[in-house]
Amino acid sequence: MGERHHRDAMCTSTPARAAARQRWATEIAQAAVAVRVQPSRCRGRELRVRIELDTTCDRGRATLDRHRTTGREQLAHSTGRGGGDGLFEELGATIAGGTGVLQALQGDVELCCAAHVRSVDRDDATRRTVRGTLGYAARGATCYHAGAVRKRIAELKETLHAFVDQSDDLLLVISARDTDMALVHKIVEGVDQEQPADIVLRFAHEAKAAGPYVDSVMANVDAQIEGVNAVRASEGLSAWPKLPPVAADPRQPHDARIKVAMQHVRGLFPKDGDHRIVWCFLPAVISDPVGYASVIGRLLPRDGIQPWMHSQRIIARDDRARASIVPHLHEQKIDNTLVFHADFSTEAMLDALAEEATAPETPEATRMMQILQLAALDFGHKRYVQAVEKYGICYSYFERAQLPSMQALCLAGVGDVQLANRNARDAKARYQQGLALSAPDGVNGLPVTMQLCSKAGDACMVIEHHEEAAGYYDMASQIAGKLLNLEYKCDNMEKVGIARASRNDVAGAVEIWKLAIGICKEGDYFTRWRSILDHSIALYAGVGLVEDKRDAERERAGVDRICKERYR
Repeated sequence: MGERHHRDAMCTSTPARAAARQRWATEIAQAAVAVRVQPSRCRGRELRVRIELDTTCDRGRATLDRHRTTGREQLAHSTGRGGGDGLFEELGATIAGGTGVLQALQGDVELCCAAHVRSVDRDDATRRTVRGTLGYAARGATCYHAGAVRKRIAELKETLHAFVDQSDDLLLVISARDTDMALVHKIVEGVDQEQPADIVLRFAHEAKAAGPYVDSVMANVDAQIEGVNAVRASEGLSAWPKLPPVAADPRQPHDARIKVAMQHVRGLFPKDGDHRIVWCFLPAVISDPVGYASVIGRLLPRDGIQPWMHSQRIIARDDRARASIVPHLHEQKIDNTLVFHADFSTEAMLDALAEEATAPETPEATRMMQILQLAALDFGHKRYVQAVEKYGICYSYFERAQLPSMQALCLAGVGDVQLANRNARDAKARYQQGLALSAPDGVNGLPVTMQLCSKAGDACMVIEHHEEAAGYYDMASQIAGKLLNLEYKCDNMEKVGIARASRNDVAGAVEIWKLAIGICKEGDYFTRWRSILDHSIALYAGVGLVEDKRDAERERAGVDRICKERYR
């Protein structure tokens, strides 16, 4: 991502701007001077990184204290007034007034938006890039590093491909929690599509008692055969026979029924063909672990590879939360079996992220992006001091790399920490400092500028600067529209209305909310549509507009009906 935030040709650096950034780097990043990296044990593996501030360091304490100075002092100090360009000088002079900041930003933002529209016309891929730029930025504990997730997915995918292609092992057990199974099924589906010569039968239904579970498997196989027969009939081919009656007989042993089904399906394909039949017993939920384990246990190759196992592969699930199959395999030392531990939890992603961030071979640019992810996770877990330290490290790097929008993103993170600590005035100053970096950064800075405007509006609302907040929200909404992010546009239009209503501008609030509802209707954005109606109803009730209130209530009831019908 860092590479995407290169400098735009129209935003050349000036000595004053360079000096300002250097001062910000000094102020924000000094907290990282006395940082030490320590491994901490996580489930027996030293993977997680904990970055701590050495509290004996006077410089570190002094820097954190300086974070508490007023926004006016910070920005006046940072802008290097007297030799900078107009934007920086005006920001330093008008930070207390608020409207001057917005006016100063307006020209840069309009130029950037116009440049963005031209770039979209030239290359449609731009709209995908700018819409995804900030997806990871500040989602707290739910923030996953894309590289870490891709790495885990690639590991499972490679394991599945290798298992299907080999001929020595019959069984692969995937140890996973219920919450991991949706992604596991998606990966298995992808492997199925990439190996068209092989037949992959997937059984994701709940594993209840052993008998009903096997009944469901047999019914599923028959249903899949019927689906194939429909296609064969359209092509003038003869139908495949359904499973033999013994496979559907609940009086038969569970393993016997499954083995009959395996042999039957194998017989539907040429014996000399290179076909593997992959049976994926991957229940989304294992309600009866004992019953499910008894079914899978009878399919284990205890006596080596048997004739019925020819061309067959079995992929089974073990519940990571209450494992039974994997311990049995280890205890009995059963050959021709493999085990894969799938873990896509937040904790696992954090482990993978921290492991890669501390690896010596990791490039510095990649490491900084990973530390930025860890900072967001620290913020999500309310480890605020650690978050500020990591943002400081990243800020210093991005300053050296001349990536102003990424510097602005770090400032946004520090502002989030200050806002979470009820220090809205300093948070607002941080957001404005970030805007001073991202707004002149051309098209590359638009997504960051959009987010910073919305955050600055949030800070203004806390300190009851409602008119200024409305201005920031409106600018965020305009940028979101240019970036084709209509949901974010509606989110900020709702906030514009709330800010206007807070200063008793009823007509202005109603006007913007009606425009937002129109966009929500076109985009089926029901959540925001209903939320705006809630605010409208409360506003109408407060000013005595009874008929308007009733109309909004009827509309809200209609939205609820649509959602109930569509998502039931």
